Amino acid sequence: MITIVATLVCKPGTEEEVERASLDWFIPKTLEEEGCDEFLLLRQQDDPTRFVSYEIFRDKAALDAHIASDHVKQFFEFMTDKEVQNAFKLYDALPSAGRETS
Repeated sequence: MITIVATLVCKPGTEEEVERASLDWFIPKTLEEEGCDEFLLLRQQDDPTRFVSYEIFRDKAALDAHIASDHVKQFFEFMTDKEVQNAFKLYDALPSAGRETS
């Protein structure tokens, strides 16, 4: 299991557009992917221009397919056009009580 944790910082005034593009288009397309198990979008309570996304992929092959997909390329173009700052890190799941990892 591989998790992407991404931070997005929008220009003031674009946060609703970024939220709608994420919730209405990008996240549903990603969840249709064979190896995507979960995708959450979180908005910071005290700063509506800041988001964190949390995506879980079954394995490296699923992550690689996601990164190579057209909708990821299109979403990154959208974020560039909207001047969204984006930073992400990859995490491996550690064994925990009652949960399997791969």
